[in-house]
Amino acid sequence: MSDSALAKVVIADDNTAALALMRCFVQSLGYSVIAVSDGGAALRAIEDHCPVFALLDISLPTLTGVEVARSVRENPKLASVRMIACTGHGDRELEDECGRAGFERYLVKPIDFGVLEGVLRG
Repeated sequence: MSDSALAKVVIADDNTAALALMRCFVQSLGYSVIAVSDGGAALRAIEDHCPVFALLDISLPTLTGVEVARSVRENPKLASVRMIACTGHGDRELEDECGRAGFERYLVKPIDFGVLEGVLRG
């Protein structure tokens, strides 16, 4: 993405180390990052900033990543937000649920940063 310096990305993960690592990586690609640690904060950040991408852990407190995705997809003003599920669960049933909730991609932790970069630049 040529204008990535202007593009916002919301990252939500309740694991502080994972959140910090993802934040640093995404910032190194030139994106502006809003990092939060629970689902409620993720939904508010997405609503307030309408980011290009939202990288959401599935097992978040207050609202799960799936609940956040469903709420985002119910809001026509947020239709352009591209959501990526980031989870430690390599489970086909959960992957299908994430797809139905509106996630475009399903990445299993530990996240392959080469794959993530391809998603963000693609």
